[in-house]
Amino acid sequence: MIARSTLLALAALPFLITACSSGPSSADVEKALKDGMQKAVKEAQSQGGETAGKMVAAMMSAVEIHAVKVQECKKDSAEKGYDCTVELKVKTPMAGEQTTTKQLHLVKGNDGWEIRQ
Repeated sequence: MIARSTLLALAALPFLITACSSGPSSADVEKALKDGMQKAVKEAQSQGGETAGKMVAAMMSAVEIHAVKVQECKKDSAEKGYDCTVELKVKTPMAGEQTTTKQLHLVKGNDGWEIRQ
């Protein structure tokens, strides 16, 4: 007869597998967006010089992310990341506050989730 603890472990296995293979959370996507903005500033500074970097930094610092909500994530066809539908609430000086839905491709990197093309 199978031990009770073995049966419990087998019963929990589908939930553990699902948890391990789930896509990014809303907090993960928000962090990936902010990290991507910081990366854009660094790239502008290295490629366009200090003036371009300052301009990009000024534009990026004016963008306020108010809310990020993952509506759906599906494994991509290569099973290397997730294609996600995300609702964003952002505020910019030129456009004001807006809510938009975007398709983002996210891949888990060494430092967390990254937005990729």
